Amino acid sequence: MLELLEQALLPFNLPLTIALGAVMLFWLVVLLGFIGIDTFDVDLTPEALDAETFSLPDLIGKLTNAADIPVTIIISLYTLFLWMASLLGNYYLNPMQSNLIGLAILGGGLFVSLALTKAITQPEVRQGKDDGDKE
Repeated sequence: MLELLEQALLPFNLPLTIALGAVMLFWLVVLLGFIGIDTFDVDLTPEALDAETFSLPDLIGKLTNAADIPVTIIISLYTLFLWMASLLGNYYLNPMQSNLIGLAILGGGLFVSLALTKAITQPEVRQGKDDGDKE
């Protein structure tokens, strides 16, 4: 347990630890009923975006299924996966705690987390589309 805390508080993991803490605080506030799950939700559906121009929100929406699933869930999963990738990557691949290697692991973790978020949310997208066909 002490090793986990030590890894979480390293300089290259600390921002992600703080971000994960903010996500956990958000879900605690949602569970207590002070705010709703869609409080910070934005519309990333193709109708809401200008379909003729390429934009970063459109790309993010397609890469993470954010057009079909609430953005708060996407951000929560992405933050959790990124924190886990950074922590585990630095623990196993960066025993000397080099900042440069830690930054490289973070860069790789960005893409791994994106892929995991897409994979985890994909069944829900298919389920939602199947339910829409039955109606």
